[in-house]
Amino acid sequence: MKQRTVAWKLGMVAGMIFLLSGSYSIAQQIGYVDISVGSEGNGASWTTAFQTLTNALTRTAGTSTTTLYVAQGTYYTPTALGTDITTNSLYGGYPTGGGTRDWTTYPTILDGGNSNRVLQKSGARPATLNGFTVRNGVNNPNTTHGAGIYCTAGSLNIRNCLFTNNVSGNQKYGGAVYSTVQLIVQASTFTANQAGLGRAGGIFITAGATVTNVISNCVFTANVAYRMGGCLYLDGGCCGEVYDSSFVSNKVTTAYQGVANGGGHLRADWGPRQNRAVRLRRQFRGRWRRCRCR
Repeated sequence: MKQRTVAWKLGMVAGMIFLLSGSYSIAQQIGYVDISVGSEGNGASWTTAFQTLTNALTRTAGTSTTTLYVAQGTYYTPTALGTDITTNSLYGGYPTGGGTRDWTTYPTILDGGNSNRVLQKSGARPATLNGFTVRNGVNNPNTTHGAGIYCTAGSLNIRNCLFTNNVSGNQKYGGAVYSTVQLIVQASTFTANQAGLGRAGGIFITAGATVTNVISNCVFTANVAYRMGGCLYLDGGCCGEVYDSSFVSNKVTTAYQGVANGGGHLRADWGPRQNRAVRLRRQFRGRWRRCRCR
């Protein structure tokens, strides 16, 4: 009986340690980034925040911190390939020192400085980008695609973001976003992005038919591609759903294979012979609902 009592007590202690350690782990899943802090801390709170997003992602790699809250300010990308968000969930739009989140009032800007790609995503699990302005990206090196984001693994959910003035050159694709995996984009704006000598000034997706890519409640304005898909291009049998979105003044600057404009707003391909301009619903593989094109 005594041995059972001792064993029961030890079990209770072990359970309490497990619960406490689990609570600690959950508390540590959020890291904080604020460019205005006087000196960089360990990211455990707003007062001890990381100063840069790059440092935050580097120092939390392999830890339980997979969510980062980022305060307002401009964060420049220090490397040509872009800051790798791997499998993290990033939320911008917090005021300096923390507080109530509002990405419109407190813009959090990720800037490529007109010389570097802004972001890349290489982790095998999903990631989130929510509440950021992604601007001034360049596909660097210019042998790769995607000036704003180059996404090649896992999946990516983009929400409440603004992409502007991102330029892919050297006949590469996706001025704002290039993705080979599932992409979900919601409540975001793409304006004045370019694919110089390439395709899709806004978003280029080549994720195949096994996943469904979703574009909803988005605005595409004045995006330019040299050929095919002024703002959006779904390649190689991609399945897509486009809802409640607006397409205004997007264009291509040259004809391709005898097709004038080559899909000023949207282009979708299903094979090497089907290089026809796609506007509005015609020949679009997927769903297109409540969208406006002008």
